[in-house]
Amino acid sequence: MRKVILYISMSVDGFIADKNGRIDWLDGDSIETIIKGSYPYFIKKIDTIIMGYHTYHQIVTELFPNEWPFYGKEIFVLTYNHLNEKAKFEGVSIINEDIESLVNRLKKKEGLSIWLCGGSATVDQFINHNLVDEFRITMVPKTLGEGIPLFSKQNKFSKMKLKLASTQIYNGIVEMEYVKK
Repeated sequence: MRKVILYISMSVDGFIADKNGRIDWLDGDSIETIIKGSYPYFIKKIDTIIMGYHTYHQIVTELFPNEWPFYGKEIFVLTYNHLNEKAKFEGVSIINEDIESLVNRLKKKEGLSIWLCGGSATVDQFINHNLVDEFRITMVPKTLGEGIPLFSKQNKFSKMKLKLASTQIYNGIVEMEYVKK
């Protein structure tokens, strides 16, 4: 069966974005950019991406306004709003569907793993519904002091029992992979 993987970066003090929602601080402790970490390997092992509307909007307006970085992947953008918006890129579906139904439907389909891409509200929903199978968290050597936390006080993350499956260190960055016990 397919699994849902939360693959995300955070600051040492637990934030996934600064107070303005920016992620331009996501780099290591040196200027060396040759080391890409696990992302090139990870992206080959997934064929479906689920993200919240704010994450999608940031990708298409700020990060990659002219080119879609996820061609060949099936993308589901979750939103509470009833948008009449047409997705900007092929393969993207903007939906207002119950996440448990969506995940159950996707897990029954043949395919690779499913990437829970973010943001914070979407991650909270997945954690509260116990829908994350693996946590791949990259800790970036920066502190922000304030911003958007990865784990809010409203989710049930503190109740999960996890097992460390692997770690990788590069450029001052620590990648940790946890699976549910």
